[in-house]
Amino acid sequence: MTLLAKARAQIQQKVNPPSATPPAVPAQAPKSATPSRRPVKAVLSDNKVDVVFQFNPETIKIGHQPDTKPMNRTMGAKERKPDTVVGGNPNEVIMSAGEASISFSDIVFDGRNVIRDCAQLLKWTYPINDPKSTAAEPPMVMPILYFSWNNFESGLKFLDPAGRSALVLAKVDVTYVRFDPMGAVTRAKVNLSCKIPPSTLQGTNPTSASAVTAGQNVLVLGMANGTTITASKVLVEPSGSAGTATSPAAGVVQFQPGAPAVSKQVGQIPANYSQGSGTIVGGTAANKATESALAAYPGGVVDRVVKLSNGEYEVHYIGVNWPHHIFVNQDFKVVGAD
Repeated sequence: MTLLAKARAQIQQKVNPPSATPPAVPAQAPKSATPSRRPVKAVLSDNKVDVVFQFNPETIKIGHQPDTKPMNRTMGAKERKPDTVVGGNPNEVIMSAGEASISFSDIVFDGRNVIRDCAQLLKWTYPINDPKSTAAEPPMVMPILYFSWNNFESGLKFLDPAGRSALVLAKVDVTYVRFDPMGAVTRAKVNLSCKIPPSTLQGTNPTSASAVTAGQNVLVLGMANGTTITASKVLVEPSGSAGTATSPAAGVVQFQPGAPAVSKQVGQIPANYSQGSGTIVGGTAANKATESALAAYPGGVVDRVVKLSNGEYEVHYIGVNWPHHIFVNQDFKVVGAD
């Protein structure tokens, strides 16, 4: 290389120095083949039909209030239980545990299935034949529904250890808010008001349930719907008690389809009694009259208790051919039946 060429090469190297080696780019981790988890949509179901909420509820409201009433001034001291007095107030008593409620606000349904889903929600507000009944004319009951939404918990799990959110639809409000050019509904906004069924509200005691065996007589207290009882209390009767089927005082004529009606009177019937007279009562007095009536005449269902003008009680009996009216005195002793 000549001196001129060598000088040119040195000048070129100073003007354009060689670039540094770029740092190595780390290899990217391969993308996962599993897609990202999509939000789980809320579902209301009767275990046959599912209504999927396209858009989850805006708010969910939980409520509960015990059923209370003012103390009847005519109630004697022995009719009052200390554990039923509200907040120490002797003028107000707890009649029952009451109902828990759940409401869902501003649920949006969108697309071609709006009418189908809204119609199903409205349908669930109508009673149906009791699917558990084997009677020829089963009683009417409200459909039991189940609400599920991924990890949602209502705070009422203590009512149902299984964790199910069992509901009865009390009210459905549907507002159609969008339509296509032909008038077909394409969007609706829905509010649901639900109640916890009493059987769920009362809970279950698995220890006491084991005390009941097949063929044993029990006294069931609860809410009656026809001859179906939602039990709040089950009492196992001791062998040989006045309420057992072998009790000589029983004489109950069980119901049989087509059997003629039985007309007879036993014991003391109030002189001025007429069917339909008196005032319907509840609470402790009604429970005591019911227990006495069912202990003396087991096998039927009490659907109401009436206090008569003479201070005695008429216990109305259904589900049997006889008796239909059982009379209990002020000391809650059975005195007659017809």
